[in-house]
Amino acid sequence: MNLTTLIFYLKAHGLNWGTREHRRTSVIAFQEAFTWWDLKVDGIPGAETLKAFKHGAKFGHRISPHFKISEFRCACGGKYGHHRNEVHVHRDLVRVLERVRARHYPHGLGITNGWRCAGYNRAVHGIAGSAHTVGRAADIPRRAAPKTFTGLGAHGIGYKASHGLVTHVDVATNLPTDHIFREDY
Repeated sequence: MNLTTLIFYLKAHGLNWGTREHRRTSVIAFQEAFTWWDLKVDGIPGAETLKAFKHGAKFGHRISPHFKISEFRCACGGKYGHHRNEVHVHRDLVRVLERVRARHYPHGLGITNGWRCAGYNRAVHGIAGSAHTVGRAADIPRRAAPKTFTGLGAHGIGYKASHGLVTHVDVATNLPTDHIFREDY
């Protein structure tokens, strides 16, 4: 794909396009997040990636039926040194969130916290090595009890003791599927 086309699609997805390295990182982020089919994650904006950009464009530049990659941006807005349009989210997480949405949030599921840069993760007292820092976790509005989240493909299902409702879903590979834990920090 030519540079003009690449920049158009990166901008449409709210991704960083300023330098060659930013474009490469953004293409990798898009390839990792895209869920309509599994794209090869190589940072090369080739024919399959162009096809994926065009497919997402038919659906409001989404990476899945209901989510845009920009919804997973770090909440710090670039305060801790990364570019404000940098984002990381793994397609496995997005696929789980689609199932969570179908079961618990039929009228829409907003991501309250997705990817976190290392600085923001420290600022919010997140655990070192948090699944948020590698795009494998999302915080969501509280709605339902933890047991109702089992069977959706999540590895970590975090709830707050104060209300007993799920506020965190992750696909961290170091956890077994459907691992329910109390998340009070």
